[in-house]
Amino acid sequence: MLVCAVAFVSAAYVYTEEAKNWKGDFEKMMADWKIPQPELRPGDKTIEQLNNEVAKLTQDLAKANEQREMHQKKADDALVTIGLRDTEIQKLRGEITELQTSEKRLKDDVASIKTELKNLRDENQRLATEKEQARKDKRAAEQAMRKAQDELAACQDDLNNYRNQVLGLKRDLKTSMDLNKRYDDVFGEEGKRLAEAAKGPQPKINGLVKQADNKAGIILISVGKGDGVGTGMTFEVVRGTRYVGEIRVTDVYDEEAVCRVVVAKTRIAIQEGDYVTTRLQ
Repeated sequence: MLVCAVAFVSAAYVYTEEAKNWKGDFEKMMADWKIPQPELRPGDKTIEQLNNEVAKLTQDLAKANEQREMHQKKADDALVTIGLRDTEIQKLRGEITELQTSEKRLKDDVASIKTELKNLRDENQRLATEKEQARKDKRAAEQAMRKAQDELAACQDDLNNYRNQVLGLKRDLKTSMDLNKRYDDVFGEEGKRLAEAAKGPQPKINGLVKQADNKAGIILISVGKGDGVGTGMTFEVVRGTRYVGEIRVTDVYDEEAVCRVVVAKTRIAIQEGDYVTTRLQ
């Protein structure tokens, strides 16, 4: 639109200048009497008409100049606006560049944070694995400790049993020593003779306890002379797999023999049905 206005103003200006030149030439020609007045032909314009047209063209030219100035002002304003806009555009471009730089920096920060987050997740996974392994190790250690405690308790029970057995054996030994002393006091030389007779190898003879008087220390067994039993022989008394005591033959009959208790376990009394043998396998 601005270009059209400028073109229109330029054309009007050229037309007005030509009209001014024509008017001057015409007036000069009329002032010179030597120049004959042209005869008007039908359709030709009179000087007044031409003057009117010139005046109108002058007015049009003035209007065109006003419009040209107005459009020029608008054009200048537009150029100023364009300049301001160029400045704003440059400023916006600078801001865009800064934003792009900030965006790149933020992207780098996001990438760094993602890397750190991945490292933290890996570390968390490793710690979780170690924690689970520690829990397993703890459970295994607790189980091992409970097992060790159970074994310790069992060992303590065994130790107590062994102590009780030792105490029992000590009591049995004391009882046997007391019985031996009593037998020595009762039998005297006869007891020594029986002990001497029991020396040497004994044949393998097995039998059972028929009667038992633990208070008196007298035991009756089911084997006698017919089985090869002799005075002074010793028999081991057992009940199942448990050792009960030791007895020595004092009197022998055909099918049975009377014995005295030599070694007895105080907590286990010899009773009818116990197994007796001259040799423990």
